[in-house]
Amino acid sequence: MISPPRQIFHKPWLWWLPFLALVLAVFLPSLGSSPIVVWQDEVQIVDYGRVMLDPGTDWAVSWSTHEHKPVPPVSYLGCIGAELAYRITGTVLGSRLFCIAGGFLLGSLVLGLMMQPGRPPVIGLLFAGLIVLDPGLVQSYRAGRLDAMAMAFVLAGALCLKYHARKPDWRWLVAASLALACAPYIWVRAAMSIPAALLPLVFAADVPTRKLLRIILALVALTAVIAALLLPPAWHGLQQAGTLAYSPLQVLGTIAANRGVDSLSLTLLRMLEDTLRCCGLAVPLLLLAAVGLATSFTGRRLPLLRKFLVALVVLATLLFQFKTTTALHHFTALYLVPLLVLLASWGMDSFAPGGFSGRRVRWLIAAMTLLLAYHGVATVDRSYDAWLDRASFSPEALQPVVKALPAAPKRLIVDDFRLYFLLRSSGFQPFYLFTQVDKATHEETLMPGLLVGGNTPMWATIFETQLRHPLVKQLPLGYRLVVPAPK
Repeated sequence: MISPPRQIFHKPWLWWLPFLALVLAVFLPSLGSSPIVVWQDEVQIVDYGRVMLDPGTDWAVSWSTHEHKPVPPVSYLGCIGAELAYRITGTVLGSRLFCIAGGFLLGSLVLGLMMQPGRPPVIGLLFAGLIVLDPGLVQSYRAGRLDAMAMAFVLAGALCLKYHARKPDWRWLVAASLALACAPYIWVRAAMSIPAALLPLVFAADVPTRKLLRIILALVALTAVIAALLLPPAWHGLQQAGTLAYSPLQVLGTIAANRGVDSLSLTLLRMLEDTLRCCGLAVPLLLLAAVGLATSFTGRRLPLLRKFLVALVVLATLLFQFKTTTALHHFTALYLVPLLVLLASWGMDSFAPGGFSGRRVRWLIAAMTLLLAYHGVATVDRSYDAWLDRASFSPEALQPVVKALPAAPKRLIVDDFRLYFLLRSSGFQPFYLFTQVDKATHEETLMPGLLVGGNTPMWATIFETQLRHPLVKQLPLGYRLVVPAPK
């Protein structure tokens, strides 16, 4: 059995586990009502898992009317986990607790990577705490997204490679390959973070350069084999995603060529605003990552080949960021976290060349402590506000709408994602149409009912006007059920 170095997992965990318990205690009272609405991503993730566990299903949230079947997922492992968590609890809390566990696992792995012999444990604890309470990550994992869980698998691979560099053992290499191969099947955007997992090997001075190259080749080959073995359930979804996806590079190219309403510079500015809004990372982390990147290319700490490998990792990460997004999606910025953490860990030694007892390090610890306290107070405040408004914003508040529905039709096109869990538990089959093809080529025989609320989207209005002599049933809370007149 492999046992990691004891000094990495000694006293810090006696502080870390109570910290996670405290954060969970703050989250729990408002978990059913915060975020204010059930996000589209959360509903799709859970229903993707249901489709994977029930491949013969004849309904799905993400339904393609022109192919007459569910839209298949790529990241099926994460979706199945969220669905199983929902089935265990029977409420939206299950999938959200599953994703919160991913956020806690991510922070724990950051702690393991930040701990080094001779480095004060408080530095790793503060960095890990800032990651767990980062506003962008909290917004993601509290809303049932799988970003944190997917990045945790990437950092798990990096930690295994760190142990392999210290004490070579083929089992660490296999464990790293398994974690990295699984990451995109947890959530596909994790592919952009995978190159960063190589940095612990690149920065390991004890590993000779020739041996480093052999380890990287073995890691790439083994990861590719495992990823190929995991591919069949995701193959159809990957093919469909390849035909629908487009990258920000294509969007920017179109704007530059056609000179649309938004200029190229304005679009780049909006991308930066999205990144800052989503990834409110601690300034100390960004500072140390910048120091780590700078010292990778300057000085004599790394030979030329390793500097080239660092540049290759950074470039690959940025390129993957463009290629794995389907739109100008600000959550993509979160996947820079593994790269920033690993660069910051490397930069820490350059930031404190005289040891960790100097004034510079004390100022860094003080700044991180204040920032962690600020994020902690903000988290408590947001949770308290959500708990006060739980009666208005919880999906359970829509229970009267579901109870007022007639027994038929069971299949309903729905525009409010908060209704998904209530409708599903009551025996209904909710559909949500996403693509323009779906919105234009509905089939009244397949989806005979339209359940809409106050903020009705344009496609629902068009759908309603296309029905011949529709029957409208008014429901509580301003909702209505629209069905075609019987023939």
